[in-house]
Amino acid sequence: MDNPMTKSEIYREEISLASYVNILVRRKVIVIIPFLISIILTFIIYIKSPVVFGDEAVIKIGSFSKPLMSVSSATWAMRNQHTLTDIISKYKLTTSINELKSMFDSGEIKITSLDPGFLKITVESNNPEKTRSITKALASDFLERGNVLFSKRKIFLENQLKGYQESKTLRKNPFVYQTVINNLSLIYEELFSAEEFEVIEFPSLSTNQIIRKKNTKSKIIPVLGLSLGVIFAFLQEFWVNNFKKHD
Repeated sequence: MDNPMTKSEIYREEISLASYVNILVRRKVIVIIPFLISIILTFIIYIKSPVVFGDEAVIKIGSFSKPLMSVSSATWAMRNQHTLTDIISKYKLTTSINELKSMFDSGEIKITSLDPGFLKITVESNNPEKTRSITKALASDFLERGNVLFSKRKIFLENQLKGYQESKTLRKNPFVYQTVINNLSLIYEELFSAEEFEVIEFPSLSTNQIIRKKNTKSKIIPVLGLSLGVIFAFLQEFWVNNFKKHD
């Protein structure tokens, strides 16, 4: 079992900490100067950084009791080469397929999940018209393809329902009657809860979209400046105490 610290040890530790604080207070100019320089540098980088325009669309995923697809499968479907080729052709985008893929890889195009059954398409670029047209194309194409999938599922369920209702053999067979009743109940439940794909929030027609500066790495510069100031303060204290005294 470790022995607790004695009063003298605690006192020495407090003295040691106080001495460090005193050094920083005495050398405050050395600490402040690099910090101020880093603040100015961060501001300059922010001003010089390229402006980024963002746009977004929120889509409700079609469902039959539960969503027809997950966000990961929706993302895969959107960035599929065949899909992107069709989108470029259908919506007359000036962006190449390689550029669109690169935007997906870099995070300039993001598909994120909101509440269950909803996804958000976010597009960022340095051109507001390009941002809006890509967002609108991706949302419109996803909506169209999604409702094709919805229609196919609905037709499948309706055909199943019709088949069960018209099958006299199933009704007369007591061994499968209960299974048929359960299946009919599930089909009715799915059809009753059916909701098509729908765009909840469409890309804005305004050119004043979400604007930000695309340089998040500059945020760490003030922290580095302050750290350097502290290091310089202790180095100067060490120099004064160990070299100048000998001189």
